[in-house]
Amino acid sequence: MHNIGKQTLRALVGGLTTFAMLVTLSPSTNAASDPRFSLPTQPNLIGIIAASGNNILARMDYALKISHDAGKTWSASAITAEAVDLEPYAVRDAKLVYANFSTLYVYDLASNTVTTTSVTDGGVRDATSTLYLDGSGETTVVRSMSTGSAVRNVNFTMPSWTEGSGMSLATDGSVVVQLSDGDEYRSYLVSKPDGTVKTLLGKTRVEADATLGNTVWWMTRSGSVATVCRRDISAAASSCATGSLGTSKRPGYVTLLPSTGGALIDVTWDETAGAKRQLKWFAFSGSSLKKAVDVKTGAWDVSVPNGGSQEKTLPILSAVDSKSSFLARLNANGSVTRLNPVSGTVQPVELVSLALSPTTVLGSDTRVTAATITGSQASTNWKRSVGSSVGTESALATLNGRATVLASAGRWAVAVAGKAVLYDGGKATTVTIPNSASAARLSGPYLLASDGRVFGTNGKWKVYDSDTRDLFGSLALIVSEDDHGKTTFTVRDLAGRLKDVTFSRTDVDGWQSQIWGDWIATAIRIGSGDDEVYATLLYNYRTKESKTFDGSLLALGDGVVATQDGDSVNAWRVEAGTKLELAVGNPVVTFDGGRLAYSSGGYDTQQEGLAGGEVTITRVSGAGASAPRVLGVVAASSFTSGSWSPKIDLTKPTKAGTLVIKDAKGVTVRTLTVKASADGSIRGVKWDGKNNSKKKVAKGSYTFWLEVAAADGSGTATRVDGSSGALGTVKRA
Repeated sequence: MHNIGKQTLRALVGGLTTFAMLVTLSPSTNAASDPRFSLPTQPNLIGIIAASGNNILARMDYALKISHDAGKTWSASAITAEAVDLEPYAVRDAKLVYANFSTLYVYDLASNTVTTTSVTDGGVRDATSTLYLDGSGETTVVRSMSTGSAVRNVNFTMPSWTEGSGMSLATDGSVVVQLSDGDEYRSYLVSKPDGTVKTLLGKTRVEADATLGNTVWWMTRSGSVATVCRRDISAAASSCATGSLGTSKRPGYVTLLPSTGGALIDVTWDETAGAKRQLKWFAFSGSSLKKAVDVKTGAWDVSVPNGGSQEKTLPILSAVDSKSSFLARLNANGSVTRLNPVSGTVQPVELVSLALSPTTVLGSDTRVTAATITGSQASTNWKRSVGSSVGTESALATLNGRATVLASAGRWAVAVAGKAVLYDGGKATTVTIPNSASAARLSGPYLLASDGRVFGTNGKWKVYDSDTRDLFGSLALIVSEDDHGKTTFTVRDLAGRLKDVTFSRTDVDGWQSQIWGDWIATAIRIGSGDDEVYATLLYNYRTKESKTFDGSLLALGDGVVATQDGDSVNAWRVEAGTKLELAVGNPVVTFDGGRLAYSSGGYDTQQEGLAGGEVTITRVSGAGASAPRVLGVVAASSFTSGSWSPKIDLTKPTKAGTLVIKDAKGVTVRTLTVKASADGSIRGVKWDGKNNSKKKVAKGSYTFWLEVAAADGSGTATRVDGSSGALGTVKRA
């Protein structure tokens, strides 16, 4: 076993309360007959690293390329993609400087050449092509790039309200100091080459800022009005202009890109703010800023580079439409011009969530749509039928955010924080999730929210226990921990038929526990101190049998558990103790009993030259062998006229059978035909209150019994705990 550490373990599995998880999986482990389908592809935004005049450095096709004619033609850059990952400083005089711990690299955009300079290990705070800021000591020092000798110390007084400072070099050798309270307030000072210090801006609430050359830019906001200001470090005052944002809500994120001719702000709100992304251009003439204008990009999705990445040019933007990726230039009047086409990356869409039922695979992804182009974070949610092959894609509900998809038998859910659309046989019903909680698990008719609430068979939310971590039908897994390291597990029947089953341990981390059938899976600690490692414990709460598997818990299915052990991910067959080794990539995986669906590829694997963008559905041999269990029944408790019709959900498809109605003495009064169910959900059974002789039965309580067998031959259906008996009672009033 591999010690991946508590924090890493929590990052891997924290929040995973559905069967879906991120794992590594090799396509070679699957049979050629496994049904599969390709994910849609879409253009990938080109990453603009720096621009100076007509020189543009950009990332495309997993490499860096340089253009000297404003994007008309491109050639290989002298620097590598790995170098730019070192987070370059601002571009100055067509020079881009970036650093690792002991070396400064100066890239000349005009000549496509690189020079290097050795510097104090780990001390660089900013750099131009001739100077750098050395912050390795108690005092920040301006040093010569060519000799490393000290030019001067940077001295200034920190006001009492500040918690930190940032520094950047101006092209004249001055140092701009950004003071911060650690949250939203800023102040700017400038330390001139002669050592004098002056204030450019006093303590102010700032939404975004940037430094370009010898000029500091910032944006403030008062209600719905945004103000952008620029201040040259040698000027006596700031020049500002205002523009309306249309809402007084605070933006979630703002990017400010200063450039020749003005500043572009990219404003994005949280989905709940009721406003969408805005691009506003604050143009100026000479030293005077003009009033802002809205930038219209139409059917383009654009990316605004970080402030300080462009000089001596109007803003260059990265953009995509439904067919291609390209660059665009913002004009002085706020209009946008598409530049010559360039070679961008086309890649599969990113999967957000994946779910599998016996007949359907569901997913949500981040493909570009008209809504996302205008700032919506809504994912595209879809379903496909599954048999010997996979059907065409059809749409599910679109919600305001990136959705989680869930599936169980013939029921599905599409959910975001505070809302879920529930499907039963394709018919949709929208429900509100209290406290803006998210949906965590769908198991038969029961939906578990992240705050422990359960949406039950009565169509209402109820908190049975806030420590509810997972569901298997009506069985809730409740996990509590005390101050002495003891973790107590309780399995509670929400239908009230079964007594609680409780056990405790002191060697587990119960917050990530899951339940399927009689098995509970949780993380177990083995060893102590530096020798402590994590494994996955499976405990049968009825037989008290336990099994331990290498790696941290990812997901639990019917006779199969997925774990991660360092870089190795395995699907363990619970009874046999053997594993299916899964490797390569970073796909999304979801279980349906003993089957799994997983996506291969995407950005990471494509970058490594591997095939990607495919979802495969396969069965783990030796798993999924249990007989069908009833997850839940939705039915009226009584009826006086008409008919009574229960909705019954099971863990797997079933053959045709019967639903038997018995009186209080256990005598059969009616036998109803049940059709075979391809998805495990039994619908359309109706009892009209008559016996087998077509006569009305007496008023009173009757039990109903399901007699169906699994379509795969694994046995006859049982109640949720594996026992035989009546599923419930109905009163003939």
